[in-house]
Amino acid sequence: MASAKVNNILAKGCSQSWGEKKVLLESIVKSVVFYAAEIWGVNYVDKLETTQLRFLKGLLKCSRSTPNSMLRTETGTDHICSQIIKRALTWLHKATIWKIIDFLG
Repeated sequence: MASAKVNNILAKGCSQSWGEKKVLLESIVKSVVFYAAEIWGVNYVDKLETTQLRFLKGLLKCSRSTPNSMLRTETGTDHICSQIIKRALTWLHKATIWKIIDFLG
C-alpha cells in the first residue's frame, strides 16, 4: 500500500533524481514498515526484505532478475533485517531498564 502511494507521487510529480526517490523511500515506506517492528518485525523479516527489494526494483525500473546484492550496493540500501534487529534490541534494553526501575522504585 505505501509503495503504491509513493509510486503515485512519483508518477504525478517530476521527480526523476535518485536523491528524491530515496527521500520518499526513507520517509514514507520505512515509516510504515517500521511501525512497531520491534514487536512483530522479527517474525516477518524475509517478507519485508522481499517487499523492499521489489519496491526498489520497481522504482528504478530494474528487471526482476537484477541481483539483490547489486541493487543494494548501487543504492546504498541496508538490509531491513539489521535495522529491525537493532530496533528490537534497543526496545528490549529499554524495557529491561524500565522493569528494573519499577522493581527498585
